[in-house]
Amino acid sequence: STELFDDGLSNDGQANDGIWGSDSWISDFPEDHFKVNLITHDFDENTRHSLLWEPERFTTKGPISVVDFDTAGYISKFNAQRINLIVQNSGLSAKIQYIKVKISTKDPRIDHISTPTAGFPGLAAGAIDTLESSHIFNFASGYHPDSTIGNPVKFNAEIYSNNRLFWTDSIDVEIITDISSKHTRRIPRRFALEQNYPNPFNPVTKIIYQLAKTDKVKLTIFDTRGREIQTLVNKRQTAGQHEITFNAEHLSSGVYFYQLTTKTGYREARKMIVLK
Repeated sequence: STELFDDGLSNDGQANDGIWGSDSWISDFPEDHFKVNLITHDFDENTRHSLLWEPERFTTKGPISVVDFDTAGYISKFNAQRINLIVQNSGLSAKIQYIKVKISTKDPRIDHISTPTAGFPGLAAGAIDTLESSHIFNFASGYHPDSTIGNPVKFNAEIYSNNRLFWTDSIDVEIITDISSKHTRRIPRRFALEQNYPNPFNPVTKIIYQLAKTDKVKLTIFDTRGREIQTLVNKRQTAGQHEITFNAEHLSSGVYFYQLTTKTGYREARKMIVLK
């Protein structure tokens, strides 16, 4: 329990305006889901009254947000698109269980959302991952996925944990595809590190790599003695193709190596040449 004030100093508006608040009680809570009730105690009559029909719920976990999406296939028979949302738990310590994301849109290009809800069993603090099931939406007559190019469809997202709505977000969906193809964005079947291009180079080159699934990734530059020169990537990334531009302006001419490692054990290195 906590004491509330109407003094204008406790997140309560102006002093003596009938709005009561407290400025410190939530700050000490751990990351968790909570229930709160509002009860008044009349000490003169020794009575207690609950001011809410049922306890309100709030959370200090997360938040969970929608950070990206993968396209999982176009269903031509129903003019429908499948997408898998990618979500992130931005909390510091607590795992969030039984995540469910419900999407909606008012965009006239979307006739209806046949599968508005998709879920995930749990997401650790700081983690990013792809929902295990797909959202499916159907385009209105005369529209198809290519209609989103340069003009994305905005979807609003309600995000639940344990069937309780705690967070809201939105995502713009732009799908670049040939609608006759089975998949609109192909997930690589294996991890791979490609040869940088151009090579030799001065001073800029591009490094492309493929991730077969979401993983913690580190991409590092080494010299011929094995000394680490620069870390280009050190974070969790989603499945798919990734491209990094490397500027070697600060390096002298010579042979260098770039190495890709993942938390799940993939490791590969390639040689590149800086020629000035």
